[in-house]
Amino acid sequence: MGRVRVYLRHRMVFRLFQHKLFGGRKNDRLDGVFTASELERLFELERARVDRNGQVFSTVVFVPDGDRFKDLDALVDVVREHVRNYDVIGQLDAGRLAVLLPDTPSEGGWAFADKNLARIAESGLKFNCEVYSYPADWSSPEVEDETEAVRPTPVPLSLVSDEEDQEEEVAPRATGTDDVMMSEDRPGLAHIRAQAGERSVRDLEPFFHREVSIPRRIIDVVVSGTAIALLSPVLIVTAAAVKMTSPGPIIFRQRRAGRGGTPFTFYKFRSMYVDAEERKKALAHLNEKRGPIFKMKNDPRMTPVGRFIRRASIDELPQLFNVLKGDMTLIGPRPPTLNEVDRYERWQRRRLDITGGLTCIWQVSGRSEVGFQDWVRMDLEYQRKRSFAFDVKLLFRTIGAVLSGRGAY
Repeated sequence: MGRVRVYLRHRMVFRLFQHKLFGGRKNDRLDGVFTASELERLFELERARVDRNGQVFSTVVFVPDGDRFKDLDALVDVVREHVRNYDVIGQLDAGRLAVLLPDTPSEGGWAFADKNLARIAESGLKFNCEVYSYPADWSSPEVEDETEAVRPTPVPLSLVSDEEDQEEEVAPRATGTDDVMMSEDRPGLAHIRAQAGERSVRDLEPFFHREVSIPRRIIDVVVSGTAIALLSPVLIVTAAAVKMTSPGPIIFRQRRAGRGGTPFTFYKFRSMYVDAEERKKALAHLNEKRGPIFKMKNDPRMTPVGRFIRRASIDELPQLFNVLKGDMTLIGPRPPTLNEVDRYERWQRRRLDITGGLTCIWQVSGRSEVGFQDWVRMDLEYQRKRSFAFDVKLLFRTIGAVLSGRGAY
């Protein structure tokens, strides 16, 4: 029940999926079919489940050929003939139906679509199908924390394509898809497939990503621009100190992962010697944190000035320019390095669903004193609680965290 309560709070994700793909029309309830808001909850819960057990699920969307919304009741009757007792039928909007297929890879999704397309044609209905799968081809490392005991075994998701003049069997390869196997003896199936268009499989993960809202973006620009102007003396003095005390550039630039893992250039005042990255391998055995991150309290790569600006969090001030550019937002999960993301477990990647920020729950809860698994959980907690009032609260708590210097190294 705890997991259900958590995901009942997640309404934005499916609304974005519905809006981006299908225009977000409101729908009247169909008998025995989940509404968009109900489907949203099940959708997010299924994502959490497969993130933990290393499985995969597919979603088949039935799209009307034209504005034939009046045929949706008849479509539901057809689809009901082929669903398993644990499949989920839901209405995305006034004219589009979606079927969530647990434990089903893309091949099984298209097998299910084929089976329905044949019956749809026999019934004189006009609908095409789109197939989405989650996750896409994802490799996950061994789990290092025993609290995350499930070790995912990713299922390869190959694209399924058929020539118009061929009739090849589509064989699902995941547990629970054998009853969506279809017979190829129906006349005209190749033609039905051809009419359905390209048999591609779309990645579902991008539709979980949430863009920065217009009001939030306005606040980001106003606050970051004002802060840059007010803190310009600090920026100038820090730049001079970095330049005069060690050779190398003033600003450290690094490629980091933004929303959805999209790379961007991340700015910091340089706090380490220029050969820090080369020396990191030699210090790997001294890493004080588990997981993909590297942290040392007394890191020998740190310059004297760098140690001070790290302690005072001054090294992070150039990220105000990242916020001004739109690469980051004021409040959000800290953007990880690209090599860290490559080592993420699937569930940890959910912290990339929203744009990274200057501060978040982790920043006000001990920073480097917090283990990586708890760090990620805090980022996911922020996504659940995200609101203007909560952001303001975190902003004020950040001021106290900076003044205390706790965990800043």
